[in-house]
Amino acid sequence: MSVRPLLVSTLLCVLFNMSPLFAADQPPQALVTPPMGKDGAPMVEVPAGSFPMGVPQGDRDGGGDEYPRHDVFVDTFFIDKFEVTNGRYLEFVRASGHRVPQNSKNPTRNLWQGDAISDSLSDRPVINVDWFDAESYCAWAGKRLPTEAEWEKAAKGTADRRFPWGNVEPTVKHLNIDHGSIG
Repeated sequence: MSVRPLLVSTLLCVLFNMSPLFAADQPPQALVTPPMGKDGAPMVEVPAGSFPMGVPQGDRDGGGDEYPRHDVFVDTFFIDKFEVTNGRYLEFVRASGHRVPQNSKNPTRNLWQGDAISDSLSDRPVINVDWFDAESYCAWAGKRLPTEAEWEKAAKGTADRRFPWGNVEPTVKHLNIDHGSIG
């Protein structure tokens, strides 16, 4: 499974609720107060340690750049507990003058109306951002994007799952992936 496209298309500097992912994978550790960025988003600590990065040889998941599977050590890092919302991204746009998210292929598919987002969508994850938008947001918030290894460890944990939720194939209940029906 390639994680880089997910990084650019679905999240900025955040991921899933990490607490359940790591509860079974890691021994108890002293509580550390996570840093707080300008955006006020809660963060979680991902403890230092090794994890199996990449996919097993012969597995149908992943591209050629994800072989061979190998153990990678990452230092402790912090990552947002939840995806960046439209509301938080709006704060960034207003404070920085950065462009609003736009669908580059079909302008009728934009959620934003000018430089505003409806209240009903403000708590939803922001979409239509690229890596440069994500990097700009993180710099504004006083954070950084995770490295590829950090991203994969945060998503998989150390239990060697195929996906953050386990080994079950993804469906529209797991991810925002059902784009085939919209052309």
